[in-house]
Amino acid sequence: MTKNKIGRNAPCWCGSGKKYKKCHDGRSSQTPVPYHTSANKMIELQRGDRTCLYASTHGHCPRPAIRAHSISRNAGLSRIARKGHVYQPNGNPFRLLKDSGQITHQLVGIGDASTFTGFCSEHDALVFKPIDQGELTPTPQQGFLLHYRALCRELYVKRATLPTNELMRDADRGRPIYVQRNVQEFVAARNLGIQAALRELEQEKSVCDKMLLTKDFGNFSGCSIYFDSTPTLACAGLTQPMYDFTGSVLQKMADVAKPLSQLSFTLLPTETGGLGTFGWLRDSDAVCRRFVISFLSLADERKTDAIVQFIFDSFENHVAQPDWWEAIPDDLKNELYVRLMNWTDMLPVDTAALIPGRATYAHWRPKKTTWL
Repeated sequence: MTKNKIGRNAPCWCGSGKKYKKCHDGRSSQTPVPYHTSANKMIELQRGDRTCLYASTHGHCPRPAIRAHSISRNAGLSRIARKGHVYQPNGNPFRLLKDSGQITHQLVGIGDASTFTGFCSEHDALVFKPIDQGELTPTPQQGFLLHYRALCRELYVKRATLPTNELMRDADRGRPIYVQRNVQEFVAARNLGIQAALRELEQEKSVCDKMLLTKDFGNFSGCSIYFDSTPTLACAGLTQPMYDFTGSVLQKMADVAKPLSQLSFTLLPTETGGLGTFGWLRDSDAVCRRFVISFLSLADERKTDAIVQFIFDSFENHVAQPDWWEAIPDDLKNELYVRLMNWTDMLPVDTAALIPGRATYAHWRPKKTTWL
């Protein structure tokens, strides 16, 4: 769209909601936004709105949120830490610039690992006490709480993603019109996807809030895998499985009008080894149960490597035991970094991504499986 084809007071063609004269009029000659300006703003927006996500019968909690752990500090992080530190993916924009856009792992203290400002101190302690203190069995309640925590963190992250996407609208300053079109089309398409995801997450949280308050977990399904030794990874995340461990397609993301099935996965060390728990709501049974069955159908000697691939393919919210991560050969580490880019949506979809290859990443083995 050029200047002589649109009035200066008309809505801008990019869909920002601003008038053309306040948006893309003369955009090609404008000074590009400095990277450090955009990066600092991005970091601020990624911190979220700092409101407590707890919803009671009296409405939302008015207390300010603290930096709550999405992976339990005592039940998980401390058991795989070395001198109080673990490796965690670093998505800081300044770090990405230094590493040429490659996400890398950095040592962080367990006080900072996996935190998000999603709950106030009172509700973080109250809601998640059954999974942060005592042994994980897990009971249906514990399985639900693992799912709920992963869901709340994903909602927190997705809420912050919407304004960061709008920030990208200024990335075309000083660029020719065809670049402006490409940038704005990308932002618009991404915006639709984020809004659709937010609707689905808000709806799932509404259902889970009721389950939390009534303590009726009949709508929750899950499966737990017990490991014979301490896992060298810990994670807590929510994903929408598009394909399973055989490469079969489970659902398609292209149709934004059709809700996607949500699957949580939490991996934690325990007093006797480790525990990995898949969780989902009953209306997602057709997709999620099939996904889990495809995992259980793998040979036992390939399950651990499949879990490692799955974590890197699906969740940025994971931490690694330092000695294990530092000992991984560079070629295998680079393969995992390629998988890590999948959650950024910057790589084409590979339906065979979860099929275990020949690489051996870890040696903790499954010993028992229970359905919740």
